Amino acid sequence: KDISSSLIESGKVVRGWMGVAIQELTPALAQSFQLPEGQQGGVLISEVHQDGPSAKAGLQRGDVILEYGNEQVKDVNHLRNIVARTKVGKQKEITVLRDGQETALILILGERPSDQVLANASPPGSKPPAMAKLDNVLSGLKVEAITPDNRKQFGIAEEATGVVVTTVEAGSEVEAAGIQPGDLIQEVTRSAIKNLDDYQQIASKIMKEELVVLLINRRGNNLFVAVNPK
Repeated sequence: KDISSSLIESGKVVRGWMGVAIQELTPALAQSFQLPEGQQGGVLISEVHQDGPSAKAGLQRGDVILEYGNEQVKDVNHLRNIVARTKVGKQKEITVLRDGQETALILILGERPSDQVLANASPPGSKPPAMAKLDNVLSGLKVEAITPDNRKQFGIAEEATGVVVTTVEAGSEVEAAGIQPGDLIQEVTRSAIKNLDDYQQIASKIMKEELVVLLINRRGNNLFVAVNPK
C-alpha cells in the first residue's frame, strides 16, 4: 500500500530518512550509554549525517533513540521500517537518552538520497610515532597511523582521522569484542582520536579492569563496540 501510494503521488518510491547510522544495543553498550536497568528496546546512533534531518534536529552520535513519534522503538529493523513509512516532510517527536537523561527533539523527515550522495567524511588527520604496551583491555591491539597504503587497502576515506588496527591478538578482549585488522578507531571512551598521540594518551589512562567503548569505522560504516575486561 505504501509503495503504490508513493508511485501514484510521485511516480517513484519515496522513503522517509532521518540521516543517521544506527546499531543494536548489546548489554555492554546499554550499560556504557547509561540505559536504566530493565529498559527494553532502543537503538544507538553511531553516526549523524552532516546537514541531514537528524543533524538539523540536534541528534548526536551516542544518543539512544527510545521513541519515534510516541512509539517505543524496539530495535533497528523496527525503527527503519517506521521511518521509511513516514511521509517526507512529516514532523516527528524523537525521544533520546543522552548522558543518562531523556531529551525530546523535533525531527522533520527528509527524503532518502541515493547511495552515492550518502558518502560522508570527517575532518583531516595526521600521523606520528610508535606505541608503548598498554595494561588494559586494549593491550591486544596494535595500531598505526593512517598511510596511503592502508587507506587504499582498507577503504579509508580520504579525510578520515583515527588510528588503524594492524593486529588483533588471539584470545584477547578485543578479539572477543569483534575488532578486526583494518578497523579505524575514531573514538576511545567517547574521546576523539585524530592520531597516534591521541590514542596513546587516552588509551594509557584506561584502568586494567575498565570496560571501554570504541567507535570504529569499518569500510565506511561507523560502529560502537564495547570491549569487556575478562
